Amino acid sequence: MLEDKTLIVSQSALEHFPCDLTFFQNVADALRSRDYPTLQIHLLPTGTMWRQYGPHGFRGYVPANLATILDMFKDFSRSHVFTLGGKHCLDVHYRYVHDTLNPEMPDRRRTHRDEYARATKAAIEADMASEQIDIMDACFLALVIHSHPQREIF
Repeated sequence: MLEDKTLIVSQSALEHFPCDLTFFQNVADALRSRDYPTLQIHLLPTGTMWRQYGPHGFRGYVPANLATILDMFKDFSRSHVFTLGGKHCLDVHYRYVHDTLNPEMPDRRRTHRDEYARATKAAIEADMASEQIDIMDACFLALVIHSHPQREIF
């Protein structure tokens, strides 16, 4: 039984569910019948991460499928999508993590640990200096859904 407040968090998981929309529908159905606050935070790859699909999940999230998810919760929730990382982070990801466009390139994060760490830090700093990053230019998303809010959080 769920308590009177619930927190649901996923990180780099839902893109591995072949039926992720069914997951969201099941959560929405369960939460709709309860009247206490629930906060969901899901960290998701964007559609720009498609080069990692196959070995790394079934989908990336774009405005159309995000709208489908948010529609499931709209009558009893507030939601917001935050963009995480931009073009610089994407570039680092493509250079160090398995790339389906280049099957000869293995995941280099462990073999080039220090170089990867420096490149990641520089990419984060460069992306943070940018204006607001559009969903289609982001590396990841934080999907936040606040159901049955008792006060506004965003």
